[in-house]
Amino acid sequence: MQRVALTLLAVLAMAASVLYASHAQRVTAELHARETAVANGLLSNMNRSDGALSAYAVTERDEAFEDFRAGTTRVRRALATAATAAEDDPQEAAAVADQRRLLARWSDLVDAALAAPTPAGRRAHLRDDALARHGVLDDFVAANERLQARQAVMADAEDRRASWIPAALILALSLLFGAAAMVAGYRARGAERRATSRRKLQGRFGEAIQASDSQAEAHRLLKTHLERTIADSTITVLNRNNSADRLEASTPLIEGSPLAEALVEARPRSCMAVRLSRSFSQGEAGDEVLSCDLCGASSSDTTCQPLLVGGEVIGSALVEHPPSLSQEDRVRIADSVAQASPALANLRNLAIAETRAATDALTGLPNRRAVDDTLLRMLAQAGRSFDPLSVVLLDLDHFKTINDTYGHDRGDEVLAAFGTRLRDVLRAGDFAGRNGGEEFVIFLPDTDRTGAVRLAEKLRTQMHGLTVRGVEQTITASFGIACFPDDAVDGATLMRSADRALYSAKSRGRDRIEASSTGAVPDVVES
Repeated sequence: MQRVALTLLAVLAMAASVLYASHAQRVTAELHARETAVANGLLSNMNRSDGALSAYAVTERDEAFEDFRAGTTRVRRALATAATAAEDDPQEAAAVADQRRLLARWSDLVDAALAAPTPAGRRAHLRDDALARHGVLDDFVAANERLQARQAVMADAEDRRASWIPAALILALSLLFGAAAMVAGYRARGAERRATSRRKLQGRFGEAIQASDSQAEAHRLLKTHLERTIADSTITVLNRNNSADRLEASTPLIEGSPLAEALVEARPRSCMAVRLSRSFSQGEAGDEVLSCDLCGASSSDTTCQPLLVGGEVIGSALVEHPPSLSQEDRVRIADSVAQASPALANLRNLAIAETRAATDALTGLPNRRAVDDTLLRMLAQAGRSFDPLSVVLLDLDHFKTINDTYGHDRGDEVLAAFGTRLRDVLRAGDFAGRNGGEEFVIFLPDTDRTGAVRLAEKLRTQMHGLTVRGVEQTITASFGIACFPDDAVDGATLMRSADRALYSAKSRGRDRIEASSTGAVPDVVES
């Protein structure tokens, strides 16, 4: 295929060389014709101006004087054009300069004659100076002939130069394309070997990405694959969170990476590849008009490829690379991302479904199912490390009254507001979930009874400032605390201990905290 292309290109190049030579000869001829026309125009306008001046000397008619002035103006314009055309040849330039000097001498003679105070005096001066003017005019004609003779010599030389250009071009192109054919054959064999290797590697990548069990594994696989195939590159996979309002790095950043600061509170539209739904390059070789908040933070050139599936952008692959990134590498990035996108979309949808199945839709907190799973996991970790684990069970006071007085919609708003307040108070490693109804549960790893009471008191106090539009009742909560391993060593017993402490807090007046070691179970407690 390359040989056919080279042969066709050689034929086209040779045809182009012939056309170029023909064009060059035509341009040369046109240029010579224009220069000759300018030279002839100089002489013609000079003679016309002098003739008009002679007629004015005899008749002193205004029409003759205007013809003289117009002719002189045309001579000056023609001289300016001739001077521009003669800039590439000193002899032509000298001939033009002689004509300009002679025009100035002729004009001085005319101006001196026209300066006479009376018409008769002007005519007399013009007649007296006619011989001198005609002598200057003869010198002007001689200088014009020198200009035209030199133009003819230059035109002949340019014609000869244009005539041998096709032969030289054809010879040079023959040698060039012969060498190019040899090099193309060698490169074609090498390119075929590399393409086979790339196809094999790309196939293995596609197989691996389809077998990924999670988004995190698939993101790591995409990063590893691109860094292995794109020399001197650093890959960061960016992922839209489940709410689609944040853009986060789903693969580790290198230490000291400026992207770390840029990604703080980054929105999807902060990434131009996500915003435009197309590849976006920034750096020395980039030609983008817009600037990316994320790519602009990198000290390297960047290419960002969106993870696009069914018209939805679920993230992007940010490639930091040297300025010399080849088009082949850019295609490889696009192909790899396109190959990974469907698998990543499936894993993302699965993760979202699992998250929704374990999340309370009203408060955004984990639901009862997630609470049970998390308790088992945290108890196992605490048992292995012999660290304490505290459980705080809490219930909103008089919640039934809120529903009955202000309506269930306002009750739902109270629950949602409390869920937000709960997330704000807890530490990064703590867990909070909705146990059902108006009951919530908090797991505090590596926290003893004293620490649990302290956190519960902080939350209880902050509850006093919780307000919901349309609800005038003060919102409070009661808290029950149990600790592993002091109060129980299994999840069910630990939760029952916390539940007894909670009922003790509600029976003793609500808006208070009770720990399992001091709690008592009442007979009946109003919700």
